[in-house]
Amino acid sequence: MSRKKELLEARSALERALTQVTLVKKEVQSAQNWGLFDIFAGDFFISLLKRNKITRVNEYMEQLKQTLVQAQKELADINMELLTDISNNSSDYFWDVWFDNIFTDFRVQGQLDKVADQLEKLEHQLKFILKDIQKILTTL
Repeated sequence: MSRKKELLEARSALERALTQVTLVKKEVQSAQNWGLFDIFAGDFFISLLKRNKITRVNEYMEQLKQTLVQAQKELADINMELLTDISNNSSDYFWDVWFDNIFTDFRVQGQLDKVADQLEKLEHQLKFILKDIQKILTTL
């Protein structure tokens, strides 16, 4: 396979990943907003809505991980690397909804903040690698 074709495939995979990162970031922001509402004025139903948002975030994160695995394979063809470790936690649904309390709300909010930070770093990394690939493509 030609070097140019490998670079184009890597670029395409990274662009797909970047699109998914944007989608996940929006969902995380929505979950964070519901999380703040839950902290300050939440009840059972607000917690349930927040957890539904978190479930959607986790689903999008799974899709993103699969896309990142594919991007990683494409990058291996051109000797580049992408870090793909993103935290994903949905194990505390029971405590958050059924025993709704401020401590759980703050912990969940902290987890959402951590995921948002990791997504920012991933987005920056994807853009950086895409820029490098584009530079290489313009010289071919």
